[in-house]
Amino acid sequence: MAFLDDIGKIFTCDFPIQFGDNGVIISSHKGVKKLTPTEIIVRVDDKKVCVKGENLTVIYLSVYEIYVKGDVKEVALDD
Repeated sequence: MAFLDDIGKIFTCDFPIQFGDNGVIISSHKGVKKLTPTEIIVRVDDKKVCVKGENLTVIYLSVYEIYVKGDVKEVALDD
């Protein structure tokens, strides 16, 4: 629970990342910075969410959220 509390201090919105079946949903995004089959980088506030893996595909993209599906190996927050 401490991890989620720390993340809550970084972002002004609720925790923007949800993990699902073989994928990740990122809410309150501010655009896609990089899109390859092995890495997808999404801006969230003044940070970046880096999703790394294999066969990554954007299944759904709206103004509010992005759904990435594939063999997700790592999700990291970056400045």
